[in-house]
Amino acid sequence: MKTQWIIFNHLEILLKQTSNLENLQLCSSTGKQLIDAYRWEQFISFSLPHLKYFKFQFEFTFENENESNWTSIEVYEKFQQFQSYFCHKKHYWFIAYEFEKDIPIIYTLPYLLDIYRLTIYTNKYSDNSFKHSSFIKSKTFRY
Repeated sequence: MKTQWIIFNHLEILLKQTSNLENLQLCSSTGKQLIDAYRWEQFISFSLPHLKYFKFQFEFTFENENESNWTSIEVYEKFQQFQSYFCHKKHYWFIAYEFEKDIPIIYTLPYLLDIYRLTIYTNKYSDNSFKHSSFIKSKTFRY
């Protein structure tokens, strides 16, 4: 599912109708509401118990987000919540995140999209237990 704007509540209503779902891929360029590791953990545990593969990329622009202005430290702390037992040990989902000027991005590894944006402003973070060689396979880098 690729979307420009989505509300977590609406996504939950939709996905609750698919409790046997095993593979979920989400991509959102206004994914601020979706950056909630605890909510994802609860939702997946109770509503999507058969989910095996979860790949996502959520990003937003600080300039375009009006509802509750997060600081970069708050975004970093939200991203850190995805580095959890639930993601790493229970499901083997590895998450990386980066900040590119005013665009914070969080995504699963291996990288979901075919094109990766890398600039001199990109600061990348991930769990060191994931081998980055899997990230690089078959990706097109744009500078």
